[in-house]
Amino acid sequence: ILDFGCGGGWLSKVLASYGYEVVGIDISHSLIKRAKKVAPTVIFVVGDGMNLPFREGAFDAVVSIATLHHLDVKKGLKEVRRVLKNRCVLMLMEPNKLNPLSAIGRKLFPMETHTIGEEPFIPTQLRSHLELQGFKIKLTRYLFFFSFPLARMLKLLNSSSITLFLVHIVDAVERTFEHLPVLNSLNSTIVVLAE
Repeated sequence: ILDFGCGGGWLSKVLASYGYEVVGIDISHSLIKRAKKVAPTVIFVVGDGMNLPFREGAFDAVVSIATLHHLDVKKGLKEVRRVLKNRCVLMLMEPNKLNPLSAIGRKLFPMETHTIGEEPFIPTQLRSHLELQGFKIKLTRYLFFFSFPLARMLKLLNSSSITLFLVHIVDAVERTFEHLPVLNSLNSTIVVLAE
């Protein structure tokens, strides 16, 4: 499995704990250094997602969390398609431009992980990019109306005192939003499974 834009390696660590062979790639030297400490059994590579240093068809699956919106989408997806074996799985999680809380947070409270020119996706736009690169969409879900915006706010406020009661309330609201037609497409995260 290729962890595309692996960051600090936490997803690579989880995947490796299930017995998968994982390779993580990220453009950040400091994040790769951290990832090697987090998941010492995983192979980590510093590299550009628009020019992957892997042979064609090298991977059975590619996972990517909040990476594609930082790249030239066409180049990034073309490279993912190139290194992925035919009819194998791509799982993406990307920010949803339609989430009003995230949109406000991005404008008022930019974070260090934001890059110049990054742009969250409108769900139909992400679908279109994937289809243009030959991917067939198997599943699309929308998650986390409040969680990511709330986490951002708490991080900016440097608040670590969250009660379990608040966690349960947010979880119940999130689960409700995830099952409401139309409203669920306003959640902050687009999840796509494609091949």
